[in-house]
Amino acid sequence: MTTHWHGKWIWSDTNDRQWNYWLCFRREFHANGGPATLRITADSRYRAWLNGQLIGNGPVRAFPETYRYDEYEVHLRPGGNCLAVLAHEFGVGTFQSLPTRGGLLAEICAGDECLVATDPDWKWMEHPTFSRDTARISCQMGWAETYDARLEPHGWHEIAYDDGGWQTAFEIGPVGSPPWSSLHPRDVPFLTEEPIEPASIWRARRVAPPPTVWSVSLRRNLLPGYIEANQMNIEGFLTCVIESDSREVVEMEAIGGVDAGPGRIRLNGREVEAVEPTLPLWTGSRRYRLSLVHGPNLLVWDVSGRYHEWTARAAFDATIGTHGPRHRSAEFATIAISPNDPMAEQIRSSRTVEELEAVTGDLLQPVTALDTHHQVVTDRVAFATEVGALTVDCAFPLTISAGAGDEEIVFDLGKMTVGYWEMDIDAPEGAIIDLLGAEAVQDGILDLPWEMNNTLRYWCREGRQSYRCFNRRGCRYLIATFRDHAEPIVLHGIRTIQATYPVQPIGSFRCDDERLNKIWEMSAYTVRLCMDDTYVDCPTYEQTFWVGDSLTESVANYYAFGAYDISARCLRLAGESLKRSDLVQSQVPSAWTNVIPNWSFMWALAVEDYYRFTGDRATLEELTPPLVMQAENCLKYINLNGLFEIEAWNLTDWAPMDQPNEGVVTPQNLMLGMTWDFVARLTGRSEFAGERKKLFAAINKHLWSEEKQAYVDRLGSETISQQTQILALLSNCAEDERRTTLEKYLIDPPEQIVRVGTPFFTFFQLEALARLGRTDDIVAIIRDKWGIMLDRGATTCWELFPGFMPAGRWTRSHCHAWSAAPAYFLSACILGVRPLEPGFSRAEIDPHPCGLAEAEGSVPTPHGPIHVKWNHSNGKLTLDVSIPNGITAEIRQLDGSSREAGAGDHHFVLA
Repeated sequence: MTTHWHGKWIWSDTNDRQWNYWLCFRREFHANGGPATLRITADSRYRAWLNGQLIGNGPVRAFPETYRYDEYEVHLRPGGNCLAVLAHEFGVGTFQSLPTRGGLLAEICAGDECLVATDPDWKWMEHPTFSRDTARISCQMGWAETYDARLEPHGWHEIAYDDGGWQTAFEIGPVGSPPWSSLHPRDVPFLTEEPIEPASIWRARRVAPPPTVWSVSLRRNLLPGYIEANQMNIEGFLTCVIESDSREVVEMEAIGGVDAGPGRIRLNGREVEAVEPTLPLWTGSRRYRLSLVHGPNLLVWDVSGRYHEWTARAAFDATIGTHGPRHRSAEFATIAISPNDPMAEQIRSSRTVEELEAVTGDLLQPVTALDTHHQVVTDRVAFATEVGALTVDCAFPLTISAGAGDEEIVFDLGKMTVGYWEMDIDAPEGAIIDLLGAEAVQDGILDLPWEMNNTLRYWCREGRQSYRCFNRRGCRYLIATFRDHAEPIVLHGIRTIQATYPVQPIGSFRCDDERLNKIWEMSAYTVRLCMDDTYVDCPTYEQTFWVGDSLTESVANYYAFGAYDISARCLRLAGESLKRSDLVQSQVPSAWTNVIPNWSFMWALAVEDYYRFTGDRATLEELTPPLVMQAENCLKYINLNGLFEIEAWNLTDWAPMDQPNEGVVTPQNLMLGMTWDFVARLTGRSEFAGERKKLFAAINKHLWSEEKQAYVDRLGSETISQQTQILALLSNCAEDERRTTLEKYLIDPPEQIVRVGTPFFTFFQLEALARLGRTDDIVAIIRDKWGIMLDRGATTCWELFPGFMPAGRWTRSHCHAWSAAPAYFLSACILGVRPLEPGFSRAEIDPHPCGLAEAEGSVPTPHGPIHVKWNHSNGKLTLDVSIPNGITAEIRQLDGSSREAGAGDHHFVLA
C-alpha cells in the first residue's frame, strides 16, 4: 500500500450514487518542465489527458478493499500545465466491478515534490455530451455510449480553458477512505495500442429509416434502488398507449431478455396474435400483430420473471413511428404487482386507460423510456430494409453522399479484434453515425450479437472531428450507418485500436499439416484477444474473468506467450473472493454473488499449473492460505454419506448432463478430491489426503452404477456422461477394472452416454487422452472439431461447437478463450515439451509424429524458449533441440527409453 499520497479522493458535490454518471475534472498547475510521474485511479473508470494529450485509461478491475492505481511517466511543460480527467461512475454492479460510489484520486510528482494533487480546489462539471439514458451494453458490462459532439466543451483538456462556471470538487477523504480501504499499484502492464484498419467492405447499401424502438429500464421502476448484478425476480406490468390515426395493423417485435411469451402481451384487453419473428430465433425475440383502433390503444405487457438485466425492448413497424407511444404525460407506466394477485387479471383485461386506472389507482407509476436514439442502433441492421445500392471502395478518404435513406457500410476488419473504435470524419452539424459491432457472418447473414448492445451513437458537430469510444469492444465486422445529413460526410478513417495484454509471440508451432498450423495460430490469437487486465471469457459479450475458464486459458497462454504475470494476478484476485463466500466465486470481482464449485476447484488446479510452469515459489506461498481456507471450508459440505453436497450453480459443461443446483453432483466430488490431493501435497497436511481417500471411497460406493458400468452424474440419477467418466479418470478415483472400462468411453462411448458438449470440456477429454499417450486421437479431435471453425471462416475459436445453439446458429461467442486448447496440446504433444519439475528446471521432450512428417516450434519457459524441430521418415525420427541455460531435459525415444540433455543445441536420431 502506498503511504505517501498527497492527493485526496474527490468527486462531485453529492454522496449519492449516480447511474451512468459522466464527469469532467480538471486542474491547472505550474511546473519547471521535464519528467514527472502521474499516479491516478477512479471508481468506476477514467480517461486522462495532460495538456490535451491522451495519457491512458484505467484502472484495472479490483475489489474495493484492495483497489489499484496506475502510474505513468509524463513530460511537463515549463510554466502552465493542465491535468484533465473524464471519469465514469457506473452506479450499478457489473461482472467486472462492485457498486461502490464514484471517486477520483490523482497526483503528479517530480521527485519528492508534489506539483498537483486531487483536492477541493479541483473543478468539475457533468460531461454534457454523454447521454445518461442509455441501456446497458449487457448484464455483464456497463453502459452503452451515445455521444453528442455538438455539446462538447471544446478545449476542456487544455491549459487556459475557462472553467469559471465549473463547480469545486467534494473531498471524500484521504487514501484509505472507505470503500477503498487499501490502495495498491497496478500489477500488470498497460494494454497495447495497435490500429487495425478495415481489410475490405463486406456490404454497402442504402436503407430505409429504422423502425420505432421502445426501451424501458424495469430495474429503475420495479426494483428501485437495486444496484447489484444478481438474478432477481421482477413482478409487474409495463403499459403504454399507442395513438393511431386510423384502424390499422402493425407488428411489434419484443426483443430478447424480458419474457414476451404467449399470453404475456394484450392490446385493449385481448391477447395479441403471435407471428413469425423477423429476428433469428436465438435472439429470444417474439413478434406480434397488433390490430389498432382509431385513437388510443392500451398495451399491457406482463414483464414478471427472473432476470440479470431488466430492459424491456420492442421494435414497431415504422408506420407508427410518428405517433409514438404515449401514456398521458409519460411514455410508459409500470405497475408493481404480482401476476398471481387477483387484481392482475383485471389489469390484463383492461380495455382502456380509464379502466386500468380504476383498477390500479396509485400503483400505476409513470416512467420515461430510455434513449430510443441509441436503441435503434442495436436492431437497425436486423430490421433494415434495403432501398438502393451504395458503391464505395475501402479507400480513405471515403465520401458518403446524401441521398434517399441512410447509408450503411459494413467494414470487415479481416479478423476478430478487441479495442477502441476510432473514426476521423468531416461532417455537417447534426449528422448521426451509428456503429454496431458483429463477430461473424453465417450463411451470408451478419451474426449480430444477441442480448447485448455492442453499439455506439455519435452526433456530429460541424467540420473535421475525431472520436475514440470510451468502452473497449470486440468485433470483426464494424457496421457504420450514416444518417440525417443533407451534405456529404467524408470519412477519413475508421478502425479498431486493438487493446490487448502486451504479449510476445515466444511460442510457435509449425508442421506439414497446414490445417493444424492454422488451428494453433487461431487458438493463440484467441487467447491474446481474451487477455485484458485478467483473462476474460470473450472480448464482445462479457469481458468477464470467469475463474474456471482461466484454467484452460492460462495453459494455452503458457505455450503461446509465456506471460505468467497475468496468471498470478488472476489467481490472487480469485482468492480474494473467499472474503465473501466459502468457495472461490465463479467470476471476480463481480456484483453477481455466484459460486460454481467446479470453477472454485479449477482455481486450485490452476494454482498448481502456475507453479508447475513458473516455479514461482513466492506466489505459491502467497496463495497457500486461501487454498487451505477453501479446502477446509469444503468440509462443511460433507454429508452423512461422506459426499460433498452444496446448493450452488453445479455446472460442469454445456451439455444435457444431470447437474441440478442441489444435491450430490458427481463431477464436483471428483474435482474436490483433486483439490484436496493438491493441497495435501503442497502443505504436507495428511488430513487432506485422508479426506480425499474417504471421499473417493464414498464416490465408489454411492455413485458407481454396476449396471451401467459408469459413474452416474448425481446421486439417484440414471444419467451418465463422458464428462463424469473423464473426471473419474483424471482424479484417479476410478481404479483397476473400472478405469479400464472408462478409458473405452473417451472417444466413442455407448449411445446412452452424454457426449462432451463444448470446446472447454474437450480440454479435459484431451488431457485424459494425453495421459494415456493417445496423441493420435488428440490430433484427430483437434483437426475435426476446430477445423469446422476454420472451414467457416473463423479467425478465433468459438465458444461452442455447432449443434448446441437453437435455430442452427453455429455458436454464441465467436471468440472465447476457454476453447483455445489446441495451442497447448499441439505443442505439448506433437513437439512433446512439458515441465517435469516446477519452472521447467527439468523438462520432458517427447515428440509424437501423429502421422506427420515434420514439425517445429518453440515453447516458452522462465529460462527462455525451448526450440524443437523434428523429421519423421523410414521409421526414424531426427530431432534437433535447443535448450536454454537452467534446464535439463529428458529426451524420450520412440521405444519409451530416455536420455538426458543439458543446455545447448543437440541433434538426436530416435529409434
